[in-house]
Amino acid sequence: MVATFSDSNLDRPKCPHSMNNTQTNFEDKIAPALRDYMCNNMTDLNDTVDWVCDVFDLDATDDLIDQIADEFDAFFGN
Repeated sequence: MVATFSDSNLDRPKCPHSMNNTQTNFEDKIAPALRDYMCNNMTDLNDTVDWVCDVFDLDATDDLIDQIADEFDAFFGN
């Protein structure tokens, strides 16, 4: 059996099964993938938050949005 992937999933990093809302390690897991995403897509903050929540199966909590916004600002020099 051969596994197939749709084009939309090729740029998404695989998330470990143990990662959930309470066990997220932002700096080790999310930030590196987020930097790659921002570099490849040159997106805005709202789309970046949506991407993180979709890829890592997280809720957009205030703390998570703040961490993403900090990473976004640092990346784009704001």
